[in-house]
Amino acid sequence: MSHAPARSIGAFAAMMIVAGNMIGSGIYLLPSSLADIGAISLTGWALALAGSLLVGATLVQLGRTSEADMVGQVREALGPMAGFVAAAVYWVQALIGNVAIALAVTGYLGFFWPGLAQGSGVAGVTAVIVVAAAILNLAGAAMIARYEASALALGLLPVLLVALGGWLFFDSARFAANWSLTAQPLPSIANQSLQIVFWAFLGLESASAIAGLLRNPERDLGRATLGGILLAGVIYCLACTAMFGLMEAKAIKASAAPFADAAMLMVGGSLALAVAAAAAFKASGTLAGWVLVTAQMSHSLTGAEEAPLRWPRLAVHAALMVAIVLATASPTLNQQFTMIINASVGCSMLVYALCAVAALRRGGNRLVPLGALAFCVLFLALGDLLYIKLALGLAALAALCWLVMEQRRR
Repeated sequence: MSHAPARSIGAFAAMMIVAGNMIGSGIYLLPSSLADIGAISLTGWALALAGSLLVGATLVQLGRTSEADMVGQVREALGPMAGFVAAAVYWVQALIGNVAIALAVTGYLGFFWPGLAQGSGVAGVTAVIVVAAAILNLAGAAMIARYEASALALGLLPVLLVALGGWLFFDSARFAANWSLTAQPLPSIANQSLQIVFWAFLGLESASAIAGLLRNPERDLGRATLGGILLAGVIYCLACTAMFGLMEAKAIKASAAPFADAAMLMVGGSLALAVAAAAAFKASGTLAGWVLVTAQMSHSLTGAEEAPLRWPRLAVHAALMVAIVLATASPTLNQQFTMIINASVGCSMLVYALCAVAALRRGGNRLVPLGALAFCVLFLALGDLLYIKLALGLAALAALCWLVMEQRRR
């Protein structure tokens, strides 16, 4: 029997899938988080793109030696304890990241009802959103997949509108005034920007999920992964550059829906409402999909076979996400968003570093995984000490849990 239909995706189509999965809710609130730095934060985007390409190339190298997913490759190369640590840290990262996505939904709903995205209302609305996403998952994975696919089509509109159409309204004088809004030296600015913007590149590892659908995986996996990362990075840079030429930095900082506010300046209120609705819809679809992935991921930590999602497991995840919402409550939505994405990215970097070590262990090209490992280590070393402690503490706790479980098995 021919299996040709199963491998029906070429390199270009796969590249668009990778870029489409990355672009969206990850960037919806980032301009507001960067407003204190200014347009000079483009240096952080450049560093994040370079680092993402190194990590992506490392995952491609791993993908050519194993059909396992990212965590599975760590387990195969470094042993079961390392695999468990990677899975546990990645699961916590996903839980934290889900809250950031939910905050993006809250922010863009606030464009319609401003009170939702201000003050104490933020935590309450965001908690309701994460619980609703968990309840939605009771409908099953097939429905969640359809919902997320429909959200993706609309969700690209806000970013592409600003990235491409924003240049028609670009004010070079405003961009110059917004260029550097901090007295810090350039290296500090670049690092501070990098720590924030790498959030938009999380999910680059999802490319390995489509490897089995590629017509020529050996050739197309690298093209799809690196091409998708590069395309998303260019669109990110275009969108953020255009926004700093459209709006004053203080307006961007105060905005809970920066792409909708930029659309308001470009084309007026009616289309801006459509942009805000598209952004909220895309973020809600992303959240529903990630709640599904996170819940299934927790099941795999125990080594048990996958089973249909039931409410008890979804309820536990909803409760954990609500706890994160309440524990990170901040004076403004943008402050809470920045805190959460920093924690999420710190955990992801630890997992990416383990993947780089796994690639080195497997042999082959050593330069790329060494570069990826150096990037991850420097990112963590130069970041906020709080998030380094969080990532390393989670890893240590996961290792301890694995040792306890192994002892009980004996």
